[in-house]
Amino acid sequence: MYIVEDFPAAPWRRRLLLLLLAVATAVAIVLILLDPLGGIQRKAPAPPADVARCALGQTEGCVGGTAAVIVAPASAPR
Repeated sequence: MYIVEDFPAAPWRRRLLLLLLAVATAVAIVLILLDPLGGIQRKAPAPPADVARCALGQTEGCVGGTAAVIVAPASAPR
């Protein structure tokens, strides 16, 4: 049978250091969640209230407009 000695208690300075590191980590996580790095926008801003919906055939300067997209042609069937 093995005799296991109790783990020695950490000195108060080490406990204080660990506490400060835990608090600093928690603050850093909260700040990163509130303001993400890299300028990531959370949500696109809502269009101004005075902008009208698109009329038939209108593609720019209105809510619900279209965007020009360049697409590669489909490959030939095998």
